[in-house]
Amino acid sequence: MGRIVAYGDAIASGIAFANPSTINAGGVACGLVSGSRAPTSVIERGDHVIVSLGWNDINAVFGEQPFIAPAMYERRMAALLQEIRNRNGGASISLLGLEPLTTRYPGITNAQVLPMNLLLEQVAHKARVHFVDLAANPVGHRTADGLLYHRAGYQQLVARAGHVVEHGGLPLHMPLRPIMRPATARPVPPRTPPPRQ
Repeated sequence: MGRIVAYGDAIASGIAFANPSTINAGGVACGLVSGSRAPTSVIERGDHVIVSLGWNDINAVFGEQPFIAPAMYERRMAALLQEIRNRNGGASISLLGLEPLTTRYPGITNAQVLPMNLLLEQVAHKARVHFVDLAANPVGHRTADGLLYHRAGYQQLVARAGHVVEHGGLPLHMPLRPIMRPATARPVPPRTPPPRQ
């Protein structure tokens, strides 16, 4: 994949740490809603940009007291992907999904991971970037907190992103699925035209 930029949160920083040739554009508390935003100043130095975001924002969108609508978060993510593309139009872009937690993690449950993954998948679909589905194909090698990875896990994330870029990451004909808030929300049924008289 050539030179890689890992952009986003602590997982992006971990990718850069485990793969020394990777440029680090990540931060421990970075998100699009919660925490600070990772810098985009080094984006143009990569041939491939791996984006890891969502864990720090998951409660803002799908928590017990959410304060940003999924559609608004989708727009923010789409704007970020467009900014990356504007800064480096020649780079391929992969958006990592969230791998389900392997143990109990404070303040986050796997019930939130499913709708966040659907949201990220749809953003990737609409933005025509590669989506790395870590729910369907987990890489494992998680640390004791069940969220972050050991070095082997971060290396597998890069390998998985490379495989997705090489073999195609998201069928562009994939039908979009409804996004629900956990437990309480239900998808809105599609509108049907009124019967002809």
